[in-house]
Amino acid sequence: MRWKAAVLILLFLASALPAYSFQFSKVIDGKLEGNRTFKIHVAVPPEYRIEWIRLLFNSSERCNASAFYRVVQYGEAVKEGNTSVRWSSGYGGKHVGEFVIPMRGIRDEFDVYVNVSFPCAAEPLIYMAYLTIDFGRLTHLEVKTNRSVDPQWGDIRSPAGAEFNISGKLLGIEAELYGYRGKQVHATLNWEDHGRNFTLESVNDRLWIPGENGTGKVKLTLDLPPGVFASATAYYLVQRKPVNEDLLIKRNGTVHFIYPLEGMMWDEGTLDVWFRLNSEDTEILAFDFGGEKVSKLYTKGDKFCVLVYPPYGWRTKKCVLIPERRIHRLQLSMNRNPDGTRHLYIELDDMRILKKEVNSGMRLWYLGDKGVDVLSFEANLRRNPNYYVVPPDYTRTNISLGASLLALVLSLICVLREGKNRRREGK
Repeated sequence: MRWKAAVLILLFLASALPAYSFQFSKVIDGKLEGNRTFKIHVAVPPEYRIEWIRLLFNSSERCNASAFYRVVQYGEAVKEGNTSVRWSSGYGGKHVGEFVIPMRGIRDEFDVYVNVSFPCAAEPLIYMAYLTIDFGRLTHLEVKTNRSVDPQWGDIRSPAGAEFNISGKLLGIEAELYGYRGKQVHATLNWEDHGRNFTLESVNDRLWIPGENGTGKVKLTLDLPPGVFASATAYYLVQRKPVNEDLLIKRNGTVHFIYPLEGMMWDEGTLDVWFRLNSEDTEILAFDFGGEKVSKLYTKGDKFCVLVYPPYGWRTKKCVLIPERRIHRLQLSMNRNPDGTRHLYIELDDMRILKKEVNSGMRLWYLGDKGVDVLSFEANLRRNPNYYVVPPDYTRTNISLGASLLALVLSLICVLREGKNRRREGK
């Protein structure tokens, strides 16, 4: 029995995929129950298509075996045929016989009835149904990195300070001072058995206290004069279970998307990105709406800019001052209304930057470059292949006006022809 366990383990390892990987293919397997006749029930997920089914048997010798199969779906036989055995070496002097049944073109749920004919003794092992992704039927995609940023707010008054406690690595604490007229502030950061003193510059009444690799519970104390207080936000980097993280790949300082996250049209969805800026002029996100021109979110000097090329109408460009923070949060969402129109929303640090009717699906291309340190990324995207692009009101008006003018011209032609025919009859 040791060889059988080894075969099953190897087959399982060959078919298993990491939990964070996008499953371009998957395997549905199970134990073969029966002697010479087997019934296999398969339920194919909507976004997948089945390629083939393998049946594995064990035998102490090799012989010319065959199998007849019939596929029954919704009470009707939709496919049947014959297949021959293929042998390979097993363990302990045993042999593994394999039958392969082609299944492409069959969807949803069905039953496969297989009758095998072995002239030699054979023991049934397992069946394996191989599925591959069907991008044309993919309607939902979720992507999460294995870490996220978790902020926690606190109120600081001397000498008590403020405590923060999140299970994760402290990136830093951002404090905003109220009523302080000095240029420097003395700060103390304590966690576990560690402590660190800082003398920090106040820039526009704001302080940035480095995290110093602190974890869990930390305490921040600021040496402030009477009547001065501060509000602070601690940013922690916490671990979480990733989802389809292999669709993100960092290359040459840029986070690239992998298909289907990259290059596929999505009708609705949200993006949530936490990042740090390492330079003033840098790209943050590139996307388009199915046209040739690429829309971008980028920084220029001390400004955050949005450049959008909708499928109809003129481009939209808008720039705002970058909030005085070290860690930023970018949120992008696109909603589809019942009438088919779509609206794009872009926010930076909870500040609405843009709301625009775009009337088309969206394609993602890449995230950031060397000037952006992406801390966490999350996407939840949806699509419907039956959705259509809706032109804006002026385009619909132009179409209606064109149709009306065409009808008027055709009516005039008919009237003129009828008048001409009457004159001929009068002669």
